[in-house]
Amino acid sequence: MKIQSKFPHLFTKGLLFLFVTALFISCDDALEGKINPHIDMQEEIIINPEGGREVIDLRSSYPWFAEASDSWIQLTRYRGQMQLPDSIVTLIAENPEMEPREGWIEVRLMDQMSTRIIVRQEGRGSLITLPKSVVYFNINGGEAVLPVLTDLEWDTDIEEKDGFTFEAAGKNSLKVKVARNTTGAEREIVVTLKAKDSDRQAKLTVIQSNQEKMMNITLAPEEKDVLFTRDAKSVEIPVILNTEYELEVSGQDWITVTSVPQFGGGDIAEEITIKASVSNNTTGVERTGYIRIKDKSSDISDIYYISQMPGTRRIYVKPGAVGDGTSWENAYGDIQAAASACGNHSNIDIWVAEGEYQLKNSLVLNAVNVYGGFIGTENKLKDRDQSRKSTIKGGDFFLMRSETEGPGDIYYYFDGFVLTGTVTQSNSEWGGVLRIRKRLFSNNIVHGNSFYRAACGYYDNCKIINCLFYGNTTTETSGGIYFLGKTSVYNSSIVNNEIRDQWNSAYVIRVADNIKMYNTVVWGNKCANPKNPQFHVADATACTLYNCVLVNITSQSNYSPIVNNCITNLANDNTGPLFVAPTDGDYRLQSTSPLINKGDNAIIETIGVNKDIIGGMRISDNTVDVGAYEYQVK
Repeated sequence: MKIQSKFPHLFTKGLLFLFVTALFISCDDALEGKINPHIDMQEEIIINPEGGREVIDLRSSYPWFAEASDSWIQLTRYRGQMQLPDSIVTLIAENPEMEPREGWIEVRLMDQMSTRIIVRQEGRGSLITLPKSVVYFNINGGEAVLPVLTDLEWDTDIEEKDGFTFEAAGKNSLKVKVARNTTGAEREIVVTLKAKDSDRQAKLTVIQSNQEKMMNITLAPEEKDVLFTRDAKSVEIPVILNTEYELEVSGQDWITVTSVPQFGGGDIAEEITIKASVSNNTTGVERTGYIRIKDKSSDISDIYYISQMPGTRRIYVKPGAVGDGTSWENAYGDIQAAASACGNHSNIDIWVAEGEYQLKNSLVLNAVNVYGGFIGTENKLKDRDQSRKSTIKGGDFFLMRSETEGPGDIYYYFDGFVLTGTVTQSNSEWGGVLRIRKRLFSNNIVHGNSFYRAACGYYDNCKIINCLFYGNTTTETSGGIYFLGKTSVYNSSIVNNEIRDQWNSAYVIRVADNIKMYNTVVWGNKCANPKNPQFHVADATACTLYNCVLVNITSQSNYSPIVNNCITNLANDNTGPLFVAPTDGDYRLQSTSPLINKGDNAIIETIGVNKDIIGGMRISDNTVDVGAYEYQVK
C-alpha cells in the first residue's frame, strides 16, 4: 500500500492563504491611499511691500480650486488637476500702509478637504519711501524739507556736492538746500537714502533749471506715463510752478479736468495739484491721451500721458517661452495656447512678440484683441514699433477662424501680423484661408497661401485698414478675396495674387452687401482665364470705390462697382503703380508713383488712422497716398 504525505498539500494551501491575505491587505492599502485626500504645498509666503507675482508649487490627490481672502491677493491661476506637479499663480498688490497685513489662499479638493496658505505682506515701514522722486528748483535755488516714510534708521550717500546739500532732519525728514545756478545750464543730482542695517534704500533726483520760470510735473519720467485698466479712475498731478499756466487736454471725451488751482502770483514757486477723471473704457481698444500744462507766455511746458486698457488683463506670447502668459517674462510660447486660455472673455488682450509661430491646426479666436510685432518689453500699445510683425504660419488646414462678434459698435482687433504658409486643396468648408467676421483687421500682411477658395481670405462685416494681400493662389473655385456684409476697406493693397480656375465664374474680388473701398490699389492679379474680370458684384449697390487705383473695373456679373474719383486704367505691369520691388514683396512707393497724393484725407481722419502699415506717417505730404504704404517725404 502506497502512503502519500499530506504535508505538501498543507504547505501549498498555506502559501495560497498567505498570498490571498497579502493581496487583500495590499488592495486595501491601495484603496485607502487612493481615496485619502491630501495637498502638498507650503504653509505661508512672505511678500515685500511692493508686491508682485508669486508662484506657489503644489501637488494634490484630487482636482483643486483656490480662492483668496482679499482683493489685494489676485489669483491668475486658481485651478488644476490631480496627481501632477502644479502651481497657484498670484499677483500681490502693493501695500500702501506702514503696518504689515495678512491674508490667505484657500485650496479645496472638491468636497474632500481644504487647507490655507497664509500670505503675510510687510508694511511700508520696512521701506524708505519719499513722497516725491523728483524735486525742482529754479535758477535761484532754495531750500526744501521732504518727509521720509520709514521705521528704519538711514543716512544719505551725499552730504554736500556742487552747491547741493542734503541733511537728515530726524528719522522722518530730509532737508535739501540748493545754491544759485551759475553754470548757464540745467543741472541734476541724485542722492540715495540708505538704511543703516539693511539693503533698503530710496533715491531722490534734484533738478535745477537755468531759468527764472518753472513749470514741472514733479514725478519721475515713468510716473508721468501711466497705464490704467478699463475702469474709471481719478488722477492727481503734482506741479511746481512760478508763472501763470493753462492746460491742453487730448481725449477730451474721456479725460476730464476736475480741479485747476490758480497760481498765486509772484516769483515764489508754488506746489499745486491738478485733478482729473478718466471715464470707463467701453471702446474695446486701448486708448491714449494726455494733459499738458504750459506757460501762457512762453514755450515752457510739461506733459502727463494716460493710456487705458480696454479690459483688465493681458496674455503675453513670446517665441520659445514656457510660462503661463501673465507677463513678458512668463509668456506663453504658443499663440494657440494663449487663445485657448482667453476663452471668450472680452476683457483680455493677447500681445504677441515678433518672431515665427508655426500652427499645428487652425487658430480660433473669440472675443479678444490680438496685437503682434512687440519687442517683448512694452507695457503700452503706443510704445510698439509698428514696422515689426509677428509671423503666423499655417499648414494643410484653414489658417484662422474668428467669428465671435463684439457687442454694438465694438470690433475686436487683429493687428500687426504676417499670415502665411497655408497650402491645402480641401473644399470641405465654406470660406477662405481666413474666415473673419466683425473684426478690425489692420496693419497685416497676407501672402504665400495656396487655398481652394479665397486664398486672401473671407471677410464679413469687417474693417480692413493698412493691409497688404499679395502672392496668394486660389487653386480652384470662385474668387481670390471675399468682402461681404458691409465690410469697409481702407488704404490697402491687393496685388499680384493668382486665381487658377479656368471657369468663367472665377474673379479676383467678390463683393456683396454694400461694400466700400477707400484709397485702395488693386493691381497685378491674374486669372487663368484672361477674360475673367477683377470683380464679381452681387447687386447694383454692392460695391462703391472711393479714390482707388485699379487696372480695370470690369465685373463678372451684370453689375459694376460704383466709382468715385478713381484711376481705373492703371498699367498691369510695374510701370503702372511704380512699387519699389514687387517681385521681392516690397510694395512701398517710388517717389514718382501715381498712387502718391491720390487718396482722400477726410476718410482717414474719420477713422482716426495716422500711421501706415509699417508705422510711417499716414499723411506724409498734403494728401494721403493710395495703398498700404505711404511715401515718406523727407
